Amino acid sequence: MTIQDKKYIVGSSLLLLAFIASVISFYLLVFTWPVYLLGAILVSISSQRIMKKILVILLPIILYLPATFLFLYIYNYTSPKLFLIPKNYSGTLRIIFNENCGEKYGLENGKKVIKFPQDGVLILNEEFDGGTNKDDEYYSFDEYNQRVKMTNVNLGGSGITSVGNLINKDNPADFQYVEYYTQDKSQYDYKSQQKFDSITSAKVVVCRKK
Repeated sequence: MTIQDKKYIVGSSLLLLAFIASVISFYLLVFTWPVYLLGAILVSISSQRIMKKILVILLPIILYLPATFLFLYIYNYTSPKLFLIPKNYSGTLRIIFNENCGEKYGLENGKKVIKFPQDGVLILNEEFDGGTNKDDEYYSFDEYNQRVKMTNVNLGGSGITSVGNLINKDNPADFQYVEYYTQDKSQYDYKSQQKFDSITSAKVVVCRKK
C-alpha cells in the first residue's frame, strides 16, 4: 500500500467519522468540522481520480440533512412538542438540558410541553434533541394562561458552554443547550446577548446548588 493510498483511506475514514458523529449527535456538529476538513484535505491530495475525490468529499454534506431526519425519525427523537412562550417575549430562547436539578417535560394531547419562564431560559432534567416535527406548535401565554398561536419562532444553534467563563470561575462546569429565536437573529445586539448569557450561567449555577 502506497502513501497516497493511505492518505485516501485515512481521509475517507475521517470524513465518515465526522458524518456519523454529526448525524447521531446534534450538538457535536460544530466539533466535527475540523475532522471533516482534515479528511477532505487528505482525500484531495491522494492519488485517486478527481471525480472520485469530489464525490467522497461532497457526499457527507449532500447526505447530512436526509440522514439526520431519517435518524431522528427512526429513534423517535422528533416527537411532537408544544412550546409555550411568555407573551410579548422577543429574542433568544434557550433550553439547557440533561441537568439533574432541572424540570421534567409536561404532556398535553400526546405532545411534550416545553414552557419557558419569563427570562427565556429553561433548564430541563431531560434529554432534548433539538429536532423539529411538522406537528410542533408554538404559543404565547399570559398570566391567565390564555394562549395565542405564534409563527415567528425558529430553531437556532446548539452547543456546549461553560459556566466557569462567566460566573463560577473556581469550579467551571459545562452545560448543553439548544436555542430558538422569536425574530431575526441579525437584529440582536452584542450587549443583550452578553446579558442573556450571564442570566443563563447564573441560573445553571443556582440550579446546581439546590
